[in-house]
Amino acid sequence: MGDIEYPSELIEAQRRCHRAWAAVEAHRREVDARRRAEAADQPKDESRPWAPRTLRLWTDTESARHEELMAEVHAAAEARTTALEASRLGSGADVVEGLHAAART
Repeated sequence: MGDIEYPSELIEAQRRCHRAWAAVEAHRREVDARRRAEAADQPKDESRPWAPRTLRLWTDTESARHEELMAEVHAAAEARTTALEASRLGSGADVVEGLHAAART
């Protein structure tokens, strides 16, 4: 795994994928934190003391932003696939795991 030479374009494509997924996760965490904070302000249903407070659905704005972020994930994944094919390294587990590791350094 460590002896594979990855082209810089391929490493950058993988980093783009990592950044795209990190943005999706950050957005989800922000939305969920707001939803939990809003739910904490709501009275608890005393008829169901075991049940957690219900979180509201995502707003249209939150959902639209999620879709934008996911579109970037898909574009980044397609770019990485193209770069991986151009590198002719193959797509075996050792190549993919090494690529992820190389992109994190």
